[in-house]
Amino acid sequence: MQVNELGFVSDHKIKLWPSGTTVDPNNDAPIWKRTNNPNHPVCYTKNTAPSTFGKFGVTPSVSPDQTGIRV
Repeated sequence: MQVNELGFVSDHKIKLWPSGTTVDPNNDAPIWKRTNNPNHPVCYTKNTAPSTFGKFGVTPSVSPDQTGIRV
């Protein structure tokens, strides 16, 4: 299993510099992505438990069926 996206809920609203754009204003956008990472910061008060959400990928390594095996 691997994490593909990670976002945060109830974090402090911070702005990107110099644009002034608020990072994730609605608490529904990923802050980190495995591909095309926006690389945004996140800010929480010290000693609080962050709330997160994410998208995960599961890639089981299943071997193909074996046929015609002689013992």
